[in-house]
Amino acid sequence: MNARPFGLDEASGSGERLVLANANGHVRLAGLIGESVVDGPGVRLVVFAQGCPHHCAGCHNPGTWDFRGGDDVSLDDILESLTANPMLSGITISGGEPFAQARAFEILASLVRRVLPINAAQCGSRDYGVASAVASAAASAVASTVASTEAPVVVYTGYTWEALSAIDDADVSGLLLATDILIDGPYVEALRDPGLAWRGSCNQRILDAQASMRTGRPVLWRPRSHGAPTPPPACSGRPRLGQRPPSC
Repeated sequence: MNARPFGLDEASGSGERLVLANANGHVRLAGLIGESVVDGPGVRLVVFAQGCPHHCAGCHNPGTWDFRGGDDVSLDDILESLTANPMLSGITISGGEPFAQARAFEILASLVRRVLPINAAQCGSRDYGVASAVASAAASAVASTVASTEAPVVVYTGYTWEALSAIDDADVSGLLLATDILIDGPYVEALRDPGLAWRGSCNQRILDAQASMRTGRPVLWRPRSHGAPTPPPACSGRPRLGQRPPSC
């Protein structure tokens, strides 16, 4: 697996980092789902990053692969979608590959942390000093209508936590620090399990990103809320009867 978690300019073949969004306050998306109960704890807003270098066999979202596809979406528009619905308990950043737009999604995740009523002491995100009118105006209003959430930001990635944490890049580290739950690893068709919570194949892990960053090793996520379902453990990695082992 390529350990460099950046989108590449596949059209030119230059190998340069594709910067889709930074200070302009936009991110490139393949789509958005207003309410989902299968992409993390609670009811969640889900955004799908456009562009993915993994091209996993059997991928559920092959339309997200092309870095030239999708639409530029304002971060403020995404925040408005989140704050307009008091039923939402957080945002899930799926893909595509979110770490191909690490800086833009780090900013978005940091703004979500400002909006949702969470314990500020648990936030590991960098302070950008981002002046978002939506985030500033919504913070107090949302706090009175939305239940406190233990996982404001869930991020899916085709990279493993070990590969991401080994990258010396401030934006990649920043997005990891701004993430509560990281669901890592590529989708492996031979390990597909429709009974898994929030994942497609059982090589993928549900990690506590904050604890993983503190300890320097991957830590499995466990719900802290009373009555919250505990995701089943990952499988052994052995293929089922009649399936060939994965090639990756």
